Amino acid sequence: MLAGCGFKLRNSVDLPADMKTVYIEGVSPISELVQNLQAQLAFGDGRIVHDPKDAGLILAILDQKEDRRVISLDNQGKANEFRLIYRLQFALRNGGGKELASPQEVTITKEYFNDQVDVIGKSDEEATIRREMHKEAARRVMDRTNAILN
Repeated sequence: MLAGCGFKLRNSVDLPADMKTVYIEGVSPISELVQNLQAQLAFGDGRIVHDPKDAGLILAILDQKEDRRVISLDNQGKANEFRLIYRLQFALRNGGGKELASPQEVTITKEYFNDQVDVIGKSDEEATIRREMHKEAARRVMDRTNAILN
C-alpha cells in the first residue's frame, strides 16, 4: 500500500542494472568521494568493483577542485565570511568502454561566518561543511548518472 502512494525510504535508490556494479577511476579507492559513492550505491544494492572488467558502469573522475574565498572582512581586515566551493568533473562509460554522455560537472557552494573569537571551533565547522559538500556531490553524481542511464 505504501509503495502505491509513492512512499520511498529516505536515501533509497532504484538503480538501473548497469549501476549495480561500478568501477571508479581517477581517484584513490580510499578517498572520501569513493566512500560517499559507495554509501550511495549501497542504498540501491549497488557496489564498487575493483576491476573494470566486472563493472556495468565506469565512473571516471576527471577533475576535483576545492576552493575557499573570502566574502567579507571586518574593520581590522580579518575575514568574516568564507565561501567554500567544490567542483567535480566526471564522465560515464559503460562496461565496454563506450562513452554514455559528455563530461559532467557538479559544483557545490557553501558559505559560513568566521567568528574571530572561536577560531578552533570554526576550523572544525569548515571540515564538517566540506564533508557535507562531498556527500552532496556524491548524491548529485548518482542522480545524474541515474538520469543518464534512464
